[in-house]
Amino acid sequence: MGYGNDGEFDASVLEKIAQTTGGYYSKGNPETISRVMQNLQLEF
Repeated sequence: MGYGNDGEFDASVLEKIAQTTGGYYSKGNPETISRVMQNLQLEF
């Protein structure tokens, strides 16, 4: 998970990591990030 404004991190690196590991990449906002964090808490 990357966090920051456009240009503060290289999103293409996150996309490549997701493709390589069978994960996924999507651009989020505070609401979607909150939902991801809640889901992670349920998984672990």
